Amino acid sequence: MDKKVLIISLVITILLVILSVFFVWPSLGQVEEQSRKLSYVRDTISAFDKEAVEIEKFKQNYNNYLPNLQEMSRMFVEPDNLVGFIEFLEKSAEESEVYVEVQPQVSLQKEAKTAVFGLSCSGSLSGTVNFLEHLERGNYLINVTNFSAINSDANKVESDFIIEVLTR
Repeated sequence: MDKKVLIISLVITILLVILSVFFVWPSLGQVEEQSRKLSYVRDTISAFDKEAVEIEKFKQNYNNYLPNLQEMSRMFVEPDNLVGFIEFLEKSAEESEVYVEVQPQVSLQKEAKTAVFGLSCSGSLSGTVNFLEHLERGNYLINVTNFSAINSDANKVESDFIIEVLTR
């Protein structure tokens, strides 16, 4: 009789181990996966709540930010109307006593949202430097690249460079 009870106990134990391996263990994996998903959703909701609070703060302070936003808006050139920017270049050159020839490049770089211009300047070195300072202090976001200058005579410098200006 003891042997029979031992065999039945052993069979029940083996069946319980098999049940736990095939049924309970995968269920624990699913519980763990669902816990990770729940944690991700909770973190996402928390981030959205923080973002909503920041948006509300921005809305409340919008009138305080508005002058700065309008000023920043003027720093970009309208891609359909580059005339105003070219007039700015010509006026800056005139104030710097430098002759400038503006050559708009073939196309706007729409992906980068920039307009590219080639500039050829002639005038005194101080006038050319003054012109570059005008561009730097101007109302537009400009990047000067490929600058080259040569001294054509005692008081005259010929310079060529490419500028990129940010557009909307």
